[in-house]
Amino acid sequence: MLTQLSEGRLSISLSKAGEVVGILHGLFCTGVTAFKQRLPSFSESEKMELPAWQGAVSWKEMQERLVQNNQGKPLSEQECMKTLEMIAKKKTERITSHDFRVMILLRNDENVAARLQEVTQNFSGSKPRIVMSYRWKGPLSAMLQALSKEKVVDADALIWVDVLFNPQSFDALDGDAVVGITRKTYTDKDAKIHFLYISDDETMQEIMKRGWIVLEVASRMASDLPMVRLLDPHNKAAQWYLQHKDVSGRSPLDFFNSMETWDPADKARIQKEIVRVFGSAEQFNRTATVSFIAAGGKQLLEVRHAEKNYADLLRESAPLSALLKEEGKFRDMRDVCELQLHAAQQEHAHDHLELARSHFELADALDSLSQYDAAMEHAVKSRDMRQRLLGAGDHAEVAQSLNMIGNVHDDKGEQSMALNSLKEALRMREAVFGHEHKDVAASLSNIGLVYRALGDNKEALEKHEQALAIR
Repeated sequence: MLTQLSEGRLSISLSKAGEVVGILHGLFCTGVTAFKQRLPSFSESEKMELPAWQGAVSWKEMQERLVQNNQGKPLSEQECMKTLEMIAKKKTERITSHDFRVMILLRNDENVAARLQEVTQNFSGSKPRIVMSYRWKGPLSAMLQALSKEKVVDADALIWVDVLFNPQSFDALDGDAVVGITRKTYTDKDAKIHFLYISDDETMQEIMKRGWIVLEVASRMASDLPMVRLLDPHNKAAQWYLQHKDVSGRSPLDFFNSMETWDPADKARIQKEIVRVFGSAEQFNRTATVSFIAAGGKQLLEVRHAEKNYADLLRESAPLSALLKEEGKFRDMRDVCELQLHAAQQEHAHDHLELARSHFELADALDSLSQYDAAMEHAVKSRDMRQRLLGAGDHAEVAQSLNMIGNVHDDKGEQSMALNSLKEALRMREAVFGHEHKDVAASLSNIGLVYRALGDNKEALEKHEQALAIR
C-alpha cells in the first residue's frame, strides 16, 4: 500500500472463487488535500501528456477522462456518476486503474463529494487477506479477469487502492510511513496470498526495475509466508525464466542499484529499508533474484501442466523444488511437488523410480510443514515402490526413503520407531557407500537427534561426533 504514482497496490480477498465482492475500501476518504499537496504541479500542456491522477483534477477533467473511456461519446454529470457506480460494481471494461486516482482526488471537490457518497455503499471495509503488487497501468478489468481464473477462496472480499490502506491521517503519510506500511502489509500473517500482476503491455524487465515492487516481492520471500504468485496472462515470467534460469543467488542481478522510482527520494528510502531488513545490498539482490527465478519457474511448471507436457515438467521441477527447500519456502515447495507427482502419475501408469522420487519429495515438503500423517503416507509409498522396483539388497534410494520415514516418526514424537528406520537406513548406506560418505554422516546425525530427544545425551554426542568426523 504505497503512494507511488508510477506503481499501484491492491489488497484483495475473495468470498468465492472468481468473484470479487467489493472494491476500494474507504475510496472517498477525507484528507486528500494533504496528499494532493505532495503531488507535483505542471502546466496545462503537460496535463495532456501525464496521467490525470498526477495532479489536482476538477470535475470537468474527470468528465473528460470518462469520455475518453467511453470512446469519445459525451457524458452528462448523471452519466458520469453512473459510470462511477459501474466502476464500483466492476461492470465496465474501459475504466483503468488510473481513474481511481482521479476519483480519489475528486473527493476534495465539495460539489461532487456528496454525490460520491452514494457510490460508497458498494465498497467493503473488511481487512484484506490478499495483497497485490502492480504498476498503475492497463485496465483494471484485465486484472479482475486474471483474478477470476485463480482458484482463491477467502472471506470478506475486498480491493484496496494505494494510499487508502494507510491507517494514519493523510497529513502523517510521508515516505517513511509508506515504508512502514509496506513492511506490515506484505509480511503480515493475515496476508495469505501475494499476487504480482503483469499487464499485457509491460515487460518483466520493466516490472523488475520498480523499486517498491521489488522490495515487496523480496520482503515476502524473506518472510515465512508463501512467495509471490503471478497474475501473468501471457506467461512473461515463464519466458523470462527460460532465458535466465541459470542465474542464481550465487550470481544475483543488481536490483539494489538498478531500481527506479517515480519520486527520486523514494529510492533512498527503499535502499535504507533494504539495508535494515536484509543487512546488505548483496543479500537483498540475492533474495530478489531468487524471488523472480522461483516465481517464473513455478509459473513455467503450471504452463507445462496446463499443456500436459509432463515430461518437461518432471525435468524442470527438481531444481525448483531444491531451490525452494533451500530458501525455506515449504508451502511453495509442496505446490511444486504436487504438480510433479501428478505429472509422474500421468507419465507412468505403473511403478517407476520417477514416481517414487515424486512421492519422496512431496513427503519431504509435507514433513517440513508439520503435516506428518500425509508425509508418512508418501514416504512409505516411495519406500515400497523403490523396494519393488529395485528388488532385494541394499539400495541408496530405499535408504533415502527409510531415512525420511525415520525423520517423520521422530517429528511425531515416535522415537522408538524412528530409531528402527534410521538405523536401517544407516546400515544400508554404509553397505552402499562405505563409512566415509555424506549420507552416512546425515544418518548418524539424525540418529543422534533422536537419542537427544530420548534424553540419552551420551549416545547422542557419540553419533554427532561420528558425523562430524566424516564431514
